[in-house]
Amino acid sequence: MRRVLLLTVVFLAIAAPAFAHVEVSPKSAPKGGSTTLTFNVEDERDNANEVTVEFYFPDGVTADDIKPSAPAGWDSVFTVSPGSVRFTHAAPGPDGDQSFTLALTNLPNTDELVWKTIVTYDNGDVDRWIDLQTGSKEPPHPAAVVKLTGAASTATTVADHATATTLKRADKTNKGGIAAVIVVAVVVVGGLIAFATRGRRRAA
Repeated sequence: MRRVLLLTVVFLAIAAPAFAHVEVSPKSAPKGGSTTLTFNVEDERDNANEVTVEFYFPDGVTADDIKPSAPAGWDSVFTVSPGSVRFTHAAPGPDGDQSFTLALTNLPNTDELVWKTIVTYDNGDVDRWIDLQTGSKEPPHPAAVVKLTGAASTATTVADHATATTLKRADKTNKGGIAAVIVVAVVVVGGLIAFATRGRRRAA
């Protein structure tokens, strides 16, 4: 019986799915667009609580593209080198998992955003969720990943093209108006000259 229980426990441990300890939602977003990402940071300690959560910028993302928000009691600050947004809470930290939101604009034209995350607890422990998945097996400390889909946004290019077209049409309209004025002026001057010539002939 014990052997059966042991084998069952081992089987469940192997078959159980691996869960990311920093989960992000949604899992995908459009290239060149915008999105709002929600990160759920799991509390991995029974005897400590989170006091610092730092998200490091993926390639192509800067502080200008991010608007952070967090639960009450948390403060956020951007760091320059390395680029990141850091949320902090006075010790002792709040109990349980914590959620943080990053509103993003101008998403880069890349295939994915890798959010490496460092979590610090009020007892000094640190979790580093920075590993990248290189095969089918999930790494021990996986970073949160958002897939980027579609082609880069062309909204700006289309707007610029529309503006250029409008300007060209306006130029053509102006040129037509100027030409019409010149024609009218020539007709008027020609009529005056003809009238004056006819008057001179009569006088002679």
